Amino acid sequence: MTKIGICVAGYGYFGQKLYGYLTKMNECEVRYLYHTDETKARSYGPLGNSDLVKIIHNQSVDAFVVATPNDQHFDLLWHLLNRGHHHVFVEKPMANSYDEGLRLAGLLKDHRGVFMVGHCHRRENVYRKAKEFLNAGVIGKIVNINFNYSSAKVFTIGKNEWRASAVRADLGPLAMVGSHCIDTIHYLFGKVVSVYARLQNLTGKTESPDTSSVVLNLENEATVFLQCNYNVPIDRYCFISGIKGAIYIDRNRLWLRADPDQMTEDQKFIPSEKIEIEVVKNDPIEEELKEFLNAIRTGKKVETGYEEGLAVIRVLEACRRSAKENVPIRLS
Repeated sequence: MTKIGICVAGYGYFGQKLYGYLTKMNECEVRYLYHTDETKARSYGPLGNSDLVKIIHNQSVDAFVVATPNDQHFDLLWHLLNRGHHHVFVEKPMANSYDEGLRLAGLLKDHRGVFMVGHCHRRENVYRKAKEFLNAGVIGKIVNINFNYSSAKVFTIGKNEWRASAVRADLGPLAMVGSHCIDTIHYLFGKVVSVYARLQNLTGKTESPDTSSVVLNLENEATVFLQCNYNVPIDRYCFISGIKGAIYIDRNRLWLRADPDQMTEDQKFIPSEKIEIEVVKNDPIEEELKEFLNAIRTGKKVETGYEEGLAVIRVLEACRRSAKENVPIRLS
């Protein structure tokens, strides 16, 4: 079977990570590492290339895996989708603004290839298991959700990096890791109907925000409290409160709280036991790349395509406006 020819566009930290996965997959072969700067491209070795036109016209290249900075996604996708036939995997967020996402829509109508957005967070088995519990109504109607995806990354970002720029990374961690959370919120709970966001720079280590706090009201009437920070010790949790119980996710572990209907009156006023549910840890990045390659082979629809990618940047755009105007923003 002929291997799928891949060009990895963007060979920074995450591009190198994706490249490492792809080189271990028998279905594909990385044929180019693309960078706009010729000197930088040469530093990547024999696969490095800065001539995008040459790469696009090379018949051995079937697909692009895009891991460039967020603000460079749109221009590259515009070129690729105009060409028409390449399969595309783009890291989240799909584009840097909602307007850019809408402008891609026209090109995607005529696009013959697979288009996939790298929202891998929802694929973690703890969220798959939580989805099973939610679908089964185990904790009843959802009341609220506390979601936190934070780290001390601001202390490792160089001042000349694009992530440090108030222009290129104006949403800070809300776009970088919050986009994962927003997609997972859509996956677990459904549509967001309004947001109230606050962005701050508390350390002065960068020009961009290093902390974000967002209240998201959902179509199912629940409320999400989302925190994405780059200035605190690492934290990753999602606590889901329902009328009949609760789900606690802390990194790769999951717990359930008891159903009040099964308690005595006295027990309802004391903390119920959290029961840990065994969940096998998985590799969501490997899974999404394998799905992308399989979709190229079979034509199957991918889980996180254009619609899912656009839904996320729509919420991010509302957060951008909310933080700027200091008002709640309703999504039409």
